[in-house]
Amino acid sequence: MSKFHKTAVFLLAGFILAFGIWQTSPTKAQAVDVLVCVYDMGDTGPLERVSAQLSQQKISYKVVAIGKAAEKLKGSDSIVSLTDMKPDETITWPREKLLSEQTLKDLSTQYQPKVVVAGMAAACQAQLLNHFKKAQGASTIAFYDNFDPITTKEYVQPFLKEIGKIDTYLIPAQATLKSFQAHEKTKSSNLEVVGQPMLEEWDEIFKTTNREDLCKKIGLAPSDQVILFVGGYDDTYREYFSRFVQGTQKLAGHKDLKFLVTYHPKTDGSLEKGVIAEQKATNIQVVDKGGPSSTQLATLAKILVCHKSGMGMQALYKGLSVLYVVQKGTYPNFALEQGWVQQAETANEVAQTLEHLLAAANSNKPDVKDLGVPTDATLTIVRKIKEHLEK
Repeated sequence: MSKFHKTAVFLLAGFILAFGIWQTSPTKAQAVDVLVCVYDMGDTGPLERVSAQLSQQKISYKVVAIGKAAEKLKGSDSIVSLTDMKPDETITWPREKLLSEQTLKDLSTQYQPKVVVAGMAAACQAQLLNHFKKAQGASTIAFYDNFDPITTKEYVQPFLKEIGKIDTYLIPAQATLKSFQAHEKTKSSNLEVVGQPMLEEWDEIFKTTNREDLCKKIGLAPSDQVILFVGGYDDTYREYFSRFVQGTQKLAGHKDLKFLVTYHPKTDGSLEKGVIAEQKATNIQVVDKGGPSSTQLATLAKILVCHKSGMGMQALYKGLSVLYVVQKGTYPNFALEQGWVQQAETANEVAQTLEHLLAAANSNKPDVKDLGVPTDATLTIVRKIKEHLEK
């Protein structure tokens, strides 16, 4: 073999070896300040506001969106691609189901966050907090979007079952803090009461909504008295929604009384429409998706009614009278304990309580300070994240 050919062979072999090493070498994970993980509409809304503020402050972030959050945030530039999950599978991911080891490995390969912030609506959110704390030493923060105690709130139980020791829990209200201090999984972490960013959205909507135009859009007269029911979806919801509808029929003689119903984003409204049709409740109007939001409709309402919705506390914050239609003694709620909101179990109680609340609609309501809910929640949460970034 000539000297030229020997040189060419050595060069080719060297190239092949170098190419092989390059191909098999692990790709360095992208450094990112914050990885946000959302699942439900309840944690997506607040953490969207937080993410927008992170962007304004030049703090880099990426978002892992699973469940309804994946549907809501579809198309966002910040969304992390989950390579071994189909889009439909991501959206319908069960609250109790864990991610595969391959998904966790892929995420670790793609990103190296300094801080991981997750809601508390699903087991996979706890799994991601555990994983990045152990695998990469990330600071870990969980945000609770509800005002009810975690000890009895059904949707948060899969998260609590899976979660290990994390750094910080961000909590919306002083009264909610007590359940975190008592729970075995959370009591030894740093517990911070920061408020609820969605209250800021209520402020904005109440300030900007043109009530006259909204009345025309949904066919209401300016003199109509509006009672808004916001829907739920748990195992007892149908029974108590039915009792609410029965109660409204006892008030059918009040011609200026209008009942509006919105259904939960997880559902399609068929339950509510079916119950209303069965009871021939012609004084109830269901507002479909694509129409005004529950918060916009609340600007017209004197009373907000729900089964176990966190929107009850948000409405109370804006000065509405609030009625929970739920079995007595089964729904721990500090506003109920303080007598700031009302509770009804039967159709008769629904009708009587609504009449009482309408008569007292202009009475004084508790101030947000009395509710133990700090203001400026979005900026407070961002400040807490920055404290972890600076460690």
